Amino acid sequence: MVAWILIVAIASWRYHGTPIRPKSAPEDQFSARRALVILEDLVGDGITHPSGSEQNAVVRQRVIDHLKKYGYDVAQQKRTAVTRSGEKIPLVNLFTRYHGKNHGTPSQRLIAVVSHYDSRAPAPGAGDDGAGVAASLEVARMLKQMPQLNHDILFLITDGEELGLLGAREFVDKKKLLTSQIDVVINLEARGTAGPSLMFETHPDNSVSVQQFSAASPKPFCGSLFYEIYKKLPNDTDFTVFKQEDIPGFNFAFIGDVENYHAESDTIQNLDLNSLQHHGDNLLSLLLELDKADQFQPGPNETKFRVYFDVMGWFVIDWPVHWSSGLWILGLIGCVAVYWCIRPEKLAPESTDSNVPAWVVWFNSNRWIRSAFWILVMIGASLMAAFAMHAGLLSGEAIQRGWVNDAVAVELGYWSVAICAIYVCVWLAEQSGLENHIWLVVIVLWSILGLLVTLNIAGACYLFIMPLLTTALLSIVPAFIFKRSFQTWVFFIFAVSVGFFWLPMERMFYDAVGFRINLLLVVRIALVTTAIFPIAFATHEKWVPRIAISFAFLGFGASILCVVWT
Repeated sequence: MVAWILIVAIASWRYHGTPIRPKSAPEDQFSARRALVILEDLVGDGITHPSGSEQNAVVRQRVIDHLKKYGYDVAQQKRTAVTRSGEKIPLVNLFTRYHGKNHGTPSQRLIAVVSHYDSRAPAPGAGDDGAGVAASLEVARMLKQMPQLNHDILFLITDGEELGLLGAREFVDKKKLLTSQIDVVINLEARGTAGPSLMFETHPDNSVSVQQFSAASPKPFCGSLFYEIYKKLPNDTDFTVFKQEDIPGFNFAFIGDVENYHAESDTIQNLDLNSLQHHGDNLLSLLLELDKADQFQPGPNETKFRVYFDVMGWFVIDWPVHWSSGLWILGLIGCVAVYWCIRPEKLAPESTDSNVPAWVVWFNSNRWIRSAFWILVMIGASLMAAFAMHAGLLSGEAIQRGWVNDAVAVELGYWSVAICAIYVCVWLAEQSGLENHIWLVVIVLWSILGLLVTLNIAGACYLFIMPLLTTALLSIVPAFIFKRSFQTWVFFIFAVSVGFFWLPMERMFYDAVGFRINLLLVVRIALVTTAIFPIAFATHEKWVPRIAISFAFLGFGASILCVVWT
């Protein structure tokens, strides 16, 4: 549990955007302070500016003024949109082009940087999408001060995104010639006002894009899991329009402090400058990486899709999707081999009293059946405990007061009751002597789920494959060093491996999914806590359960206190 807390703490530290650079930073380095000056000019008055409003026209003119000041010629694309209620709303897209060394030659390439300047009433739009516009404008200014790039860059700032991607669709439909020249798109968005700039979506044929992002980003936060989740949600951004045209690219957004999304509180005062800095760092570094490239999509005989994920923002691990089955097999074989090393040498004789019903004798004599039974009991207990808390919060005042938008106390409660439920079940089953077989049952559970996910949700398979692989590999060390306590170390390694690959995303999952459909996270918590089962059984007669139960009740009590106080 200490290891899990450390993982969450390190992830929280790493996932806090990037350090803010001052205005005096070198011209080849993005500065959030310089971008903030632009953002303050655009939306510093705190007035909402939905499409068609007078303030929207004011913000549009400010964008034009900035681009002209940097030496760009700005084109406007106008149309009139009709809403479902029959209201006619004027839309105006803005776009300008940076000319690279290869402009007008056969080797010319065009990279599009997309953001939108309209906001959703009543939001002033500092995060969504003022931060994206400000980052784009600052990078556009910087490019004029830096050595000339090879490729052309199109800066497209759309209108009507909040009305249903109307500006982007108008651009693609009416600017066919220009759209056909675009080789790759970088879209900047936001669903909140804080957190790291996540690369949460790519083109379906992502193999080239993933490697380019991995090489470019100084602090990469990404995952093919995000893509799998996002494509099943009804959400869309301007990037969707270009993806439908089979144009590859990258979709970035920060999603922290989601309570400010589309709200009056989406102001500059609530915007985390670390997020703005990370947005700009990702944009500039990726532009420089793409400027060196001549290929933006995989060739006919190349791998189309890669599984990928970041390791707490330090680096990206990725592999061709057809490797996943082989990696799953290696992980399974490795963990079965570990089980063979720690298997029980002999089993205690079971009672065969003639007065005991035959089915009871059969149940007691079959340790596999008993192990599987207690696994199901513990998963059910964890689910019911967390669900009970979720239902209580949903029906109480916390949801009306917006308190559940802050995930810390809520998730502390979820995890506390789930862990408490596990150790209560361990206490009930402590006479079963299952510590050796529980390991195999848990590995079989994770392996079956891993296989199903690998075959059906390829982008999420690393969540199951990596714990199996790391457990198999890292168990070699305690096998030689801690021979007498080898078994307990194996259980510990497996629990920590699961935590390492699942827990860093804890807060981001809550922000992305939201509280009302957070039952998905309840199921996830129940699954992750199965990693504790083997070590819980192995130590059920020692001091560990007492500490764990004490911590669980402490966290549960603290979360309930927060609910009552609010």
